[in-house]
Amino acid sequence: ADMAYQIDPDNYSKAKDDPNLQVIEGPSLAYEYLALNTTADVGGPLSNKSVRQAIASAIDYDGIINGLLGGAAVRPATIVPLGLQGADALESKKPVLDLAKAQSLYDSAGVGNVEITLSYDAGGTSPGGLSREILASKLQSDLQQIKGLTVKLNPMDPTQRLADYRAGKLQFIMSSWAPDYADV
Repeated sequence: ADMAYQIDPDNYSKAKDDPNLQVIEGPSLAYEYLALNTTADVGGPLSNKSVRQAIASAIDYDGIINGLLGGAAVRPATIVPLGLQGADALESKKPVLDLAKAQSLYDSAGVGNVEITLSYDAGGTSPGGLSREILASKLQSDLQQIKGLTVKLNPMDPTQRLADYRAGKLQFIMSSWAPDYADV
């Protein structure tokens, strides 16, 4: 028997409706996250807390989860995956889409017109099976609703992106993570 771990959201309904296939669904501890470099020399405007908070407030989380992923994802409030001890205690604090708040925070930072670069694995997929190209384009569109902010997309060779990320050379990245074992 053959098995696929991740099914592209576009093909999910086809697989689910195919009587020759069995789709098994369940929660995962796998994450897709954004990392923002907070050092002034690499992060630039991302070193400003208000800019980072503006970014968090400009992301259309529900559009990503319900639109792009067909509801097959959750959004924890912290780096601790839902299902692990304590993760649900902070759910009320997770950021939500609020463009007015995002613009106010951005304006209060006083950084003016800036461009940031979002780096990600070229040709890769998120833990939910969504193409990173599609997710990066959605994030770019969401974040550029903040007047004064431009997002440049930088698809990279996965090995090089990981090395540059670990060396602290990248300004803004999208990456996957899952805990080695289920313990906070």
